[in-house]
Amino acid sequence: MKRVRTENINTSVWWSKNWEDTPAWKMGTDILFDRLETVAERIRPGDLVLDVGGGRGEIAAWLEARAGCFITVADHAPSAIAECKKRGITGFVCDYLNLANYFVPLFDVVFAGELLEHTECPAELIAQMAAVCKPGGWLIVTAPNEANYANDPTHMWEFEVADVEELLGKYGKPESKIVGTQMVVSCRKAVRCDG
Repeated sequence: MKRVRTENINTSVWWSKNWEDTPAWKMGTDILFDRLETVAERIRPGDLVLDVGGGRGEIAAWLEARAGCFITVADHAPSAIAECKKRGITGFVCDYLNLANYFVPLFDVVFAGELLEHTECPAELIAQMAAVCKPGGWLIVTAPNEANYANDPTHMWEFEVADVEELLGKYGKPESKIVGTQMVVSCRKAVRCDG
């Protein structure tokens, strides 16, 4: 794990503006679609899923339809949550590093797609995800698997698969898959864990 930026532009104000200015993703044509199939494999019909940093809910809507689950989006950008609600997706404006202050541990799956590299403290993000995931549930993280993403001014960190496995390893046995330039790392949350 290598920190590539000291200045953090990832504020709720910055992301609210970004979500307002960025066209909606067209699921199935986006480069991130392949890794979502891997995420969907972990979700069963009827599961309660928390999508941390889920933005406007495009991915949440796709996962709900694909996996037959119930998704809640947690994002720190008010404009993103407003878009979620327009899509019929339950969403809450909240701080990722304080999820346990907003939710109880009832989620079958807690998913953070392309968020870990943007956060000030990746280990705390994973700890908060684990805090709201019920024992036996899945923690799933996707992140870029290539250093060339460091040119993105919103990325605070670069990760190798082993880095993310180590972060998740405190909560269960990590499993990894490389999908194009993305990694998908997941673990089933142990009943008792080191975190």
